[in-house]
Amino acid sequence: QCSSSSGYSDYQDRLRSIQLRKAGYSKADIAKDLGRSEKFVARWWQLEPLAVPRPPGVHQYLATTMLAGKQIDRTNMWRGVEVLRGFATDVVGLYDEITTQFSSWKQSASETKDFRTASYFLRYDHEGKMRMMSMRSTGYRQGVVPRLDALVQKIHRKVGITDQEHGAGMYWFSDGDASVGSHRHVFWSARAPE
Repeated sequence: QCSSSSGYSDYQDRLRSIQLRKAGYSKADIAKDLGRSEKFVARWWQLEPLAVPRPPGVHQYLATTMLAGKQIDRTNMWRGVEVLRGFATDVVGLYDEITTQFSSWKQSASETKDFRTASYFLRYDHEGKMRMMSMRSTGYRQGVVPRLDALVQKIHRKVGITDQEHGAGMYWFSDGDASVGSHRHVFWSARAPE
């Protein structure tokens, strides 16, 4: 089930129309793939991604970045939230296996983002001490937990990630009090609760 707002879903489908046109697909094929009308596809498929209006909540840094003083399109990274229940089936004991086999879990400083510039700012408590995040993180390495490797590959196939050399991080919310604020990533994310 798609859990994005209709604005996010529309934005994703508009961008997908452009990507599929550039890949050589016909208007009819794109409409069928997206589950949209050909009229919808015709409205968007000839635009460049940066010309597609962003819905509220899709901040500028999610759509573009600056590199050497030039605006770079990153709309190809956009994907709305999708919830797939029962996607992971071999999960009994997987949580404990991951948290024990990956040994370099670290707690980082709490930070917030300026959504206009994508700059990060550290958070401080009322006494002026730097706040720490309640969750921990570590880098994903293939071969540490084979069942996790299989799940990552399954996710890659489902969402079409072909770059096998990408970096990946993992968050560990160790108890009911651990959390992270509401946010959107500028990269692909997957959550696989046990």
